[in-house]
Amino acid sequence: MVRYVVTGKLWGEARVTVETADGTLRSLPVGWTDLLPVDPVVTLGRGRAPFRLADLLTLADLVEGRTRR
Repeated sequence: MVRYVVTGKLWGEARVTVETADGTLRSLPVGWTDLLPVDPVVTLGRGRAPFRLADLLTLADLVEGRTRR
């Protein structure tokens, strides 16, 4: 069980801070929680597309950057 503490911008992105049962504070991206409304792409896709285009393009840029080394 975790307890919600605060939502804010950390490390350049919206994050949620929660407290675990042992009192440890953890920071998670808001997108990993149910605090945001459901993404319309997910709703309209009805589970047919496991990845969003924007996320795939970001991944492609990361892979391209690693292969240039």
